Amino acid sequence: MFGKAITPACKYCEEGIGSKRDGIITCKKFGEVRAEDYCQNFDYAPLKRVPVKSFPGLANHLANHFANHFESSPEN
Repeated sequence: MFGKAITPACKYCEEGIGSKRDGIITCKKFGEVRAEDYCQNFDYAPLKRVPVKSFPGLANHLANHFANHFESSPEN
């Protein structure tokens, strides 16, 4: 899903805990740090990673599909 190349970042680290402030992670070892920072203690936590949802043209495709489907449906 993400490939094997993982750029270390505190937001993906086992030691990091999300914060209410955007772009800030609370590290168990260093306190508040920027989400994009990392250190030698980086321990990748795959469940903290969120895939980017990108489906270009899907909304238009679905709208056209359902519009055509309902136009060609027999009336009861």
